Amino acid sequence: MPNPNKKQKKIVIKTGNKVVDKLYEAVRDYVESKGGSVVVIGGIQIVQMPDDLKYNWGLNIRITGKKPILIPTKSSARKGK
Repeated sequence: MPNPNKKQKKIVIKTGNKVVDKLYEAVRDYVESKGGSVVVIGGIQIVQMPDDLKYNWGLNIRITGKKPILIPTKSSARKGK
């Protein structure tokens, strides 16, 4: 069993592209800050759903690891529902 007091070593991300490396590092930091973990990260896809407006689109990044826990905040929760 891993020692909870031992600080885990951050995995260095090196793709050869500084912009992609920064994006992957930011995603890893976000996932870890929400209680998840990243084992493998890679593959970036631009997604535009058929019902989306012309300038609305999404960015999808494939991740293998523990999914983060997202807790709704007061500002994001709808009242009365």
